[in-house]
Amino acid sequence: MSLPFDLLLAPLSATPAVWVAPPPVRAARRREHERLFLHLALLGNAPITEGQYLAVFQRLTQVYYGTAGTASGAMRAVAQALNGWMLRRNRTLAQSGQQSIGLLTMGVLRSNGLYLGQCGPLHLLAATREGTAHWPPSELGGRGLGVSRLPAVRYQQVPLRPGDSLLFSVLPSPAWTVERLAAYAEQPLETLREAFARQPDADPQAVLLRAETGSGALRLLPPATAEGVSAPEKAPDEAPPPGEAAPPQRAHPA
Repeated sequence: MSLPFDLLLAPLSATPAVWVAPPPVRAARRREHERLFLHLALLGNAPITEGQYLAVFQRLTQVYYGTAGTASGAMRAVAQALNGWMLRRNRTLAQSGQQSIGLLTMGVLRSNGLYLGQCGPLHLLAATREGTAHWPPSELGGRGLGVSRLPAVRYQQVPLRPGDSLLFSVLPSPAWTVERLAAYAEQPLETLREAFARQPDADPQAVLLRAETGSGALRLLPPATAEGVSAPEKAPDEAPPPGEAAPPQRAHPA
């Protein structure tokens, strides 16, 4: 894959909920040159550990790159795998009064730009050379994962050029407008992240994306602390991935 830009992901806070999949050693037909990233936000009172995030993301990466056909079909397979795991988990936790709903963003960098799939009530803001847009939650994305047998997925294709910015969020601050996103087009991504993170009602689960001149790389920036210093890494806890009993490898998703 050869693109005139790299895509940078910048979480607003330190979180294990963002994953950039490593290039696959083996991939199904039409997956060979695609790069995948995932973001999983949880609602409810049943959080998962860093190790569980890692195990889930590793398993979902296998599902995506192992599914031949269209990118939307592979994304749907990922959504179905995660939905099944969350349904089983919610049934197990129901006796203790715990439940969680998964809000999933899937991003695929391809030769013709960025293809997104979202499950659940998520916001997507874009400030590109084509203009600005805000896609609020819609019925196409459904209620989220772990609540019904068939997951809903909202698909969106976004043409990107260097300087274009995106934001996805569960509950964006009212100050996070597409006009403000566009106003930082000439500023470094860190400046944009610091400005948005300073809002007192900032969504800690939000993630900023920026296209910068490059050759098609997908990069996850280290999260910043309140003081603007990169947060230190820590080893994840071990936990079984969806549908598997073996513990994950101890590795950091970044």
